[in-house]
Amino acid sequence: MRVAIVGCGISGIATAVTLQRKGHEVKIYEGSSKIGGQWNHVYPGAKLQNVREHYHLAEFPWSEPLPGQHPTAKDILRYLSRAVEHYKLDIELDTKVVSAEETRNENDFEDVSSKASICGWSLTLERKGKAFKKDFDYLVVATGHYYPSDADDKHIRTKLPGIAEFIGDFLSSRSLESFEGFRNKNSVVVLGNGKTALDFIDAISAPPADSKGKSAPVVHHVFREARWPVFEYFFGLVHYKYILWTRVNTVMIPGWMQPSEMEHILHKYLWPVVWGFWGMLQFLLTFQYFSYEIGHGFDVWRRIARVFPWDHSLVYDMRNAAAILPRTILPRVASGQIVPHKAKVKRVTPEGVELSTGESIQCDAILVAYGNAAPTLDFLPKWSREALQTSDPRGVQLHRHVIHPQIQRLAFAGHNHGFLHVPLAEVSALWLSAVMKGELKLPPPEKMLLAIEHVRKFKSERIAHEPTANSSVNTRYQSYLDGLLLELGLNPHRKSNALLEWLTPYGAEDYSGIVAERNEVRKRGTAPKKCLTDLLF
Repeated sequence: MRVAIVGCGISGIATAVTLQRKGHEVKIYEGSSKIGGQWNHVYPGAKLQNVREHYHLAEFPWSEPLPGQHPTAKDILRYLSRAVEHYKLDIELDTKVVSAEETRNENDFEDVSSKASICGWSLTLERKGKAFKKDFDYLVVATGHYYPSDADDKHIRTKLPGIAEFIGDFLSSRSLESFEGFRNKNSVVVLGNGKTALDFIDAISAPPADSKGKSAPVVHHVFREARWPVFEYFFGLVHYKYILWTRVNTVMIPGWMQPSEMEHILHKYLWPVVWGFWGMLQFLLTFQYFSYEIGHGFDVWRRIARVFPWDHSLVYDMRNAAAILPRTILPRVASGQIVPHKAKVKRVTPEGVELSTGESIQCDAILVAYGNAAPTLDFLPKWSREALQTSDPRGVQLHRHVIHPQIQRLAFAGHNHGFLHVPLAEVSALWLSAVMKGELKLPPPEKMLLAIEHVRKFKSERIAHEPTANSSVNTRYQSYLDGLLLELGLNPHRKSNALLEWLTPYGAEDYSGIVAERNEVRKRGTAPKKCLTDLLF
């Protein structure tokens, strides 16, 4: 099949590699002049939150040595360039997809409501001011789900009353070029509580490298919702990947599906074991969290308590945007270098901000570190955007996070974002290839729509809100991958023995060989296995 992929970030590249290896003719269109997607637009010093063994193509590992476990944006862009060259991907840069129109069999044009009659897509493209058209059998959208509409300075100004009168500096994650300018500030307000905000607070509150220089400014951290901390090292000894991302732990995360009989029994009948596990982990995190105030008095306890999530459980915070807490944050909260405020911004004054709690903060700069919005997908036809419910503030919810039952020959890459993001893109692309070739028989459209609503409802009721919730599998990546592999007739248990399977963290390399394994399954004519619960559909 001739496949067009819109977007050349990590998801588009991983999908192209897999589809190409399955014999499809793949073309990637990228509107900018560079590959890499969002990694070209990150703030100074941004690093991968996942560890490096999570973030590479299964059969193309990192070749160069890297300092530490978290690659920088430059490291990732270099890696992606090598991958594109290695797999000889066909990419057209500086080419914008203006619109995509469905193509149909001639006999079906009288009944345009029959979406099942779509036989391909005609793309209107633009390069250097010149428009042209290309036709494809299948369209894959890989434009990402981290849309920057709310991160744009002009857009943010419309949401902050009084910002026009502010006499200090106003910056966002999109306009920030360096942290050096904050050395001359006395007080800085940072809005947000995700990874970006925590990285900003960590950098701005750091003592100057030159001991003779001016001290770091006081950072006022303003956030609407406290989140459970995920420490990089538990009690300074064990990396978080061994605590949260081994199968013995991921099997405990409640999800919208249980792809094995053991998981089904565990969550349906042995739920006290599940909640006992989370209660124990929550206790340990709480103990480590408040250990920073031991011996420092009530004022320190009160400051640290402000950023503690008293109102919800740890498992409720197991979402896509779970942020690793920099190790410097809590000590600086304890010292008063960072001052937390759980509140909303009521208005901006010329000298600072007024909060919904009645507090007033005088500051020299305001830095906004929030704002990813759900994708709008304006290049798709109106009827398809309506079917996708692009107006949903939590993003687009799909069947298997890949396709929509009412829109034929259209798929999405990267809308299953989560930990192990690259294997998620590769395995779902292998599943998509099987759908394209008719090797997998999908459930009836009405059943898939019920499944979409089931997943949407689960996320809405049992996972803390985030604007990209529907476009991710978040911390439920293991059960999601297991389900896809089972449908493909592949073994989801990728380790060499049971001890390694349950007690060591999974990485991208564990999913190497899946294309060859799938080819072997097809040669044998083995029927794909089905998950034991209809919750997967």
